[in-house]
Amino acid sequence: THALSDLRKITIDRRSGEIIVGGRNVVLKLNSKFESIAEFALGPKLSSKNCRPFEIMSCPNATILNNTVSILEFLPELNQTLVCGTLEYGNCSLLAESELKPLAHDEQKNYLGSDQGSIFVPFNITNKAVYFTYFTGTSWDGRNTMDEEFSFKTLLKTKFLYKTALSKKGLCSEKRKDFNLKFLYGFQDEKHVYALYLMNRSDHGRNYFETKISKICKEDKYFGSFQELILSCDMHNIATAAYYSYNKDLYVAFGTGNQSLGAKPSSIVCKYSADEIRRRFDSSFIMCYSDINKKGYTPPRWSSCNSPNICRESPKVNLVYLV
Repeated sequence: THALSDLRKITIDRRSGEIIVGGRNVVLKLNSKFESIAEFALGPKLSSKNCRPFEIMSCPNATILNNTVSILEFLPELNQTLVCGTLEYGNCSLLAESELKPLAHDEQKNYLGSDQGSIFVPFNITNKAVYFTYFTGTSWDGRNTMDEEFSFKTLLKTKFLYKTALSKKGLCSEKRKDFNLKFLYGFQDEKHVYALYLMNRSDHGRNYFETKISKICKEDKYFGSFQELILSCDMHNIATAAYYSYNKDLYVAFGTGNQSLGAKPSSIVCKYSADEIRRRFDSSFIMCYSDINKKGYTPPRWSSCNSPNICRESPKVNLVYLV
C-alpha cells in the first residue's frame, strides 16, 4: 500500500523478480514479499501543456500538478524499466538499479505519456535479444506540440528514434479535434501489433462514441497495412479494460456511453477469439478499400485531412460475451 498514491501500473523486473508499480507521483520497487525496497518521486511538478519540458521555467502559466504514471514497461534488452508520466508532455525516464534517469527533454519522440492514455508494445522480430522495436500509441491531451499517435520506434541511449522512414501515422490538427483517441491496451501476435482505443467520431453533426481495435504488420514502414474495426458487445460500446491471453483470446470489459468516452456503471466482459477477429479484419479489407490491387496501401479516411471518404462505416464485431 501507499498512503499518498493510487497505484495504476505494474511490471516485473525479469532479472531479479522485483515488482515495479507506479501511480500518482511515485514509482515503487517491491521484493517478492511485497516489501518496499525503493521509492522514486515523480511529482508534483511545475508543468503546463502550453510549454515543452525544457521551456517550463520561463512558462507564464505553469502550475504545480500531479504526475501520474502512464507507461511502465520493463525492457529486457536494456535491463531497465521505462517510466512515462503525464506531465512534461509525457517525457519518459529509465529506471536503473538505484536512480531514475530522464530521457532527453528536448526530443519530441520521447514524449510518450499522456493523461488520456498511452500504450507501449515491445517486440522482437529477429529473435535476437539485442534487437527490439516498440509500437507506441500516445493520446493527444491538449498539449501544443504532439508526436504522432501511432508509431514504431527504437531506443538509442537517451532518445527514441523512428524505426523506419515514414513509420508514423498521425492526425492533422483539424482531424485530431474531431477524432479524439484514447489508447487503452496494446498486444501482438506473430505478425501484427494491435491497439485498442476509444474514439469520439464526429460525422455530419452527430457524435459517435466507439471502441476500436487496429491491426498493423510489424515494422510496416508506410503504415499501409493499418486497419481498424469497431468493437462492441450486447449494446455496450465503451471499453474499460482488456487482456490478451496466452491461448490467443482477447477479453474486453465494456461499459456504456452515449454522451462521452466515459463509461456508465452497466458493464460486461466479452471474449474475442483471434481467429474470428482475423476473419473480420479480412472482411473489412474487402469492404473498405477502393482498390484491392493496392494491397492495403489506401489509408483509412481519418488518417489525414485530405484523404477521400473511402470507408463509410467500419464493420462491427460482436462475439462471445461473458456475464
